[in-house]
Amino acid sequence: MLKGGALIYALFVALIIGLTSSSLIFLAYFNRIEFQANTLKEKTLLDVSSGINLLVAQPEKIPFAQPAETTLFDDESSIVTLGRIHWGAFEIGVSKKTSKNYEFSQSVLIGSNLHQDSKISLYLADLDKPLSLCGKTEINGICYLPKAGVKRAYIEGQSFVGNKLINGEVLESSKSIPKINPEMLAHNQSYFERSFSKNDSVVSFEEIQEQHSIVNSFVNKPLLIYSEENIILTHQYYEGNIRIVSGKSVFIGAGSKLKDVIIYAPVIEAERDFEGNLQLFASDSLVIGDNCTFNYPSVVGLIKRQNKESATLLIKENTEINGVVFAYDEKPAGKSLLKVAIEKNATIKGQVYANGMVDLKGNIHGSLACNKFILNTPSSVYENHLLNVTIDYSKLSKHFVGVNLVNQSDTRNIVKWLY
Repeated sequence: MLKGGALIYALFVALIIGLTSSSLIFLAYFNRIEFQANTLKEKTLLDVSSGINLLVAQPEKIPFAQPAETTLFDDESSIVTLGRIHWGAFEIGVSKKTSKNYEFSQSVLIGSNLHQDSKISLYLADLDKPLSLCGKTEINGICYLPKAGVKRAYIEGQSFVGNKLINGEVLESSKSIPKINPEMLAHNQSYFERSFSKNDSVVSFEEIQEQHSIVNSFVNKPLLIYSEENIILTHQYYEGNIRIVSGKSVFIGAGSKLKDVIIYAPVIEAERDFEGNLQLFASDSLVIGDNCTFNYPSVVGLIKRQNKESATLLIKENTEINGVVFAYDEKPAGKSLLKVAIEKNATIKGQVYANGMVDLKGNIHGSLACNKFILNTPSSVYENHLLNVTIDYSKLSKHFVGVNLVNQSDTRNIVKWLY
């Protein structure tokens, strides 16, 4: 009995040892599989991130709307699909990779790193008239001014206050300001002509206007909300990969919440006290009400139609725009009736471009380029006069990434990561 019991005991111990050994072998096997999977995931993520870096550093390698496979590091296992598309005045870069059962992608909003180029505060076209400064006007930074130069003036009972007219280098400007980026311009003009992208998922505004909230990830196709009639946004929450296009006008109420969306219409108006982060493109009239806040990175753009005699972009008092304000007219300098009006205590933190007239009563923390100034007061109208305003590039955030408005910047940077 003792020998039989010992044999059973030995078999039991052997069984336990066998099970334990098998468990350890299986555990090691699955740990190895998990380790390999995690390593593959990490490599895939690294390759996708490297693809984004390549898009930012060398965008010319990937034409717009033509995704292409790219081999990284001369390594055949590091192949990613890279793509670029326009997104309003900016562009979106996308990097994707599929490895076995894993697919990863990253999307970023890309702009121009203005701080790597010449830090110009003011570019005023030379239309044979000097720039006249009055009151407490402060201009800091590099300035391109007419050959007639800059002088002190006395208007509205105020003469220039200060020791220096320009605090910075003064260079001679050309007869017109630098030409606007034609590729960016053509893309956004196409939406006024209803030339929608094949990738757009088009839906009628009338069908979804009662839907209070719409969020569309940039992983999905762009959602294009369209109407031939007026669009009124009073309480809607729209976020993400969304374009809104109207054949007549868009009214943006203070109660609406818009983030990352783009709006196109002949006439656009943002109600006073509105706050959001978006891009607006109008062709006839664009009005931003009092006390509005456009968070970074926002764009307010007016692209005048050829058959329109005049067009106006108005930014009312105490409004702050963080991003880009631009207005464009095909007519040559001196003949354009395009007008940008920035009222008292309004502040633009970023870029302002207008190949027409600018009535500046607010402040620019960044750069301004225009054909001429036109100052409207209750008593008179003054040409190329500035009264109690600030134009200061040094007040622009070092982290600001803007728009390649005039093809002057070869340096790209990430504006924000998209979701």
